[in-house]
Amino acid sequence: MIGVLFGAATPAQAEKIRIALSEPPSDELAHIFVALDRAKKMGLEFEWTAFADEELAIQAILSGQMDIGFGTPYSVMQRSKAPVRIIFQMS
Repeated sequence: MIGVLFGAATPAQAEKIRIALSEPPSDELAHIFVALDRAKKMGLEFEWTAFADEELAIQAILSGQMDIGFGTPYSVMQRSKAPVRIIFQMS
């Protein structure tokens, strides 16, 4: 998800992007933090919030508190009737 978002980002953006992580920071998320660091150097403003689980992260996105998320919320998405889309998947 984040790779697609940052690929479209330009240094001229003034609005801060709010990113939801569906788990606390860990070594498994190192690639995300490397991408965030590179995006910050290019002028992208963002803030991230780590949620305890996928359910909380996706609810924050659906309620408008967050703009985009990173995680594996497949079961939450299946239960939700909201128009949520997966835009990038790593395997």
